[in-house]
Amino acid sequence: MLGEGRWNFYEKILTAKYKELKQLYFQRQFDGWQLSKEESGVRLYSKIDQETGLKTVRGEGIINAPAKKIMEAALNISENTLWDDTMEQGKLVETKNNYHVIYNILKRIGFLTKRDVLTVFSSYHEKDGTIYAVGTSVENIKQQENPMYVRANVNIAGWVLKPLEYDPNSTHVTYILSCDPKGMIPKSLINWFAEQQGMNVRKLGNFVEKKLWNENQDIPPNSDESFFFK
Repeated sequence: MLGEGRWNFYEKILTAKYKELKQLYFQRQFDGWQLSKEESGVRLYSKIDQETGLKTVRGEGIINAPAKKIMEAALNISENTLWDDTMEQGKLVETKNNYHVIYNILKRIGFLTKRDVLTVFSSYHEKDGTIYAVGTSVENIKQQENPMYVRANVNIAGWVLKPLEYDPNSTHVTYILSCDPKGMIPKSLINWFAEQQGMNVRKLGNFVEKKLWNENQDIPPNSDESFFFK
């Protein structure tokens, strides 16, 4: 997709995905979410899509950092491989205003063909300080499909960053992901991978807190105080 029209298209689909992310965020167990596990300060929930049998996952936890700093790290493609161990490499394809087209290559899992993914992301700031960052798969002539990889489809990937009322320098973080890696992969393996991605809250938290500690020398990284669920 070329021309200025693509940015109008990206704006339209991301506005819809922003609304979808908010709906998913405010849903609870009566809407199908089930608590899968609690690990390393993260509560991991999942719900099954009845048509595809694939899981949508959400991880929730507290990161001791301001929401803005967390968002900057989450959407900084040059740093993603430093905290997301499923990413092999990534690049920013193009950007305009608050819309960013991002290309990622995922690490190989077992003997499976590597996956790549092309998404467009944007962020939305609420009056109460909450930040929503949401992305979805798109096509772009500047990064066409590569026969070396299987192009995965991200239905929605989003961060919800809500500053704590009693401590605006700490943030309740929710990560929600619904994706289909495509190809001939057992659903059990796909759902296992999705749950691993739900733990990105912990991975990102450790990375951001360590980075802030290096800047401020306040809280030692990986201490008991450093990352926990409240």
